[in-house]
Amino acid sequence: MQSLNLFGRIIRCCFCLSLAALALVLTSAAVRADSLRLTETRSDKLKCGMDRSLGERFCGISTTGKFNLTLSISPATLRSLEVDLASVLAAAAEGGLSVSFSVGLYQFNGEVGQDADVDSSLTETSVNATWTDLQEKCLDQGCAETKTIPASVMKVSGSVDKGLLIRLKGTRLSYGANDYGEVLFTDSCSTTGTFDETVSLILADSLPIDLPVTVLCQFREREIRRGDFEGESLTRERISARLAAPEAP
Repeated sequence: MQSLNLFGRIIRCCFCLSLAALALVLTSAAVRADSLRLTETRSDKLKCGMDRSLGERFCGISTTGKFNLTLSISPATLRSLEVDLASVLAAAAEGGLSVSFSVGLYQFNGEVGQDADVDSSLTETSVNATWTDLQEKCLDQGCAETKTIPASVMKVSGSVDKGLLIRLKGTRLSYGANDYGEVLFTDSCSTTGTFDETVSLILADSLPIDLPVTVLCQFREREIRRGDFEGESLTRERISARLAAPEAP
C-alpha cells in the first residue's frame, strides 16, 4: 500500500511539473508574439486665471492630451518581412544604428551609438536606447517663468532572440503661451468610428517594418453656457488602436 501511495505522489508531481513547463512555454510564446497597446486622449476645458502683469482676469480654452504606445514585434514577423536583425545589429555595432518610427502624425528619427546625450547601448546582438524630447513650459501668462519638461519619451529595445519592443509616451498642451507636444491620431479623427492605418519602423537601411493597425475614435462634446465662449463646444476624445487581423490567404 505504501508503494502505491508513493507511486501516486510521483505521478502527481510529474503532472504538476508538466503543467508548469507548459505554462512557461505559453508565457514565452505570448511575450514573443506581436502586440500593440495604444491609447491617446484629448480634452478641452474652459480655464480662467489672473494676468498679474495687467491686473486683469482672462479666460481661454485649454487643450490637453497624452498618448501611450507599446509595440512588440516578434522575430518571426521580422523574418517574414525579410528583416535580418542579426545582420543589422552586427553591421551597426561599431558605426551606430539609425531608427525611424512613424505612427499617425508622429514622426521620429534618431541615432543609437552616435549621440552622447542619448541613453543607449548597442551590441552585435541587442539594442537599447531612450530619447527624451525636452521642451519649455510657461508657468505664467506672460511666460516670464518656465520649466523644462519631458514632452515625449521614445524607447527602443530588442535582441536577435526576442525581437523588438517600442515604447512611446508623450503629453500635449495648448493654452495661452503654452503650445508644445505631439499628437498621434487626435487630429486624424473627426467622428466616432474606426479607420485603418500603418505603423512603420526602419532600422538602418533595412526594409521597412510596416504593421497594419485599426484605430478606434470616440468623441464626447459639451457646449459652453457662459461668458464670451457661450455656444462653443468642448471636446473630449479617446483613441485606441490594435494590430489589424492578418489577411486571409
